[in-house]
Amino acid sequence: MKIDEIGVVLDGIPLISLKYYNSQNDEVDDISKSALITSLLQYAENIIAPVESFESTIYSMIFTKGKMKTAHNPTKSDIFSYIVIEKTDKKKELPEKERKKIIDKISKILDEFIKRYDGFDISEVSQFEEFKNIINKTIAPFTKSVDDKFASLFSE
Repeated sequence: MKIDEIGVVLDGIPLISLKYYNSQNDEVDDISKSALITSLLQYAENIIAPVESFESTIYSMIFTKGKMKTAHNPTKSDIFSYIVIEKTDKKKELPEKERKKIIDKISKILDEFIKRYDGFDISEVSQFEEFKNIINKTIAPFTKSVDDKFASLFSE
């Protein structure tokens, strides 16, 4: 398992998007991707129930959701964090134990983001750049493939 991408989206607007590997998703801009994910999550929530994840044969996409105020909207808006994981075993779903660990990590990231930026003006997303360091510290061990980890043992 390796993390390909992680992000934070508020009302369909991508506030943070970190990509760790080149993927097919690079052709899709962050705004379109965030709008699509937001629409899918809202649709699923309205029709079925809140969704925690989507699975494909190659990737798992996991979400956590919260509420946050902005400077322009005193009522709380939907905010979510997402993570895209390339599965090691393409035929199986992500094991429940790993899924829970991942949900715990991205929940902590989202909670910290809300704690720091609740009530902020979100029109200038560059103000959230420093938060990428917090994300990287939280999930750094999971962003490397097995090959990358092995290669780092012999570097320098």
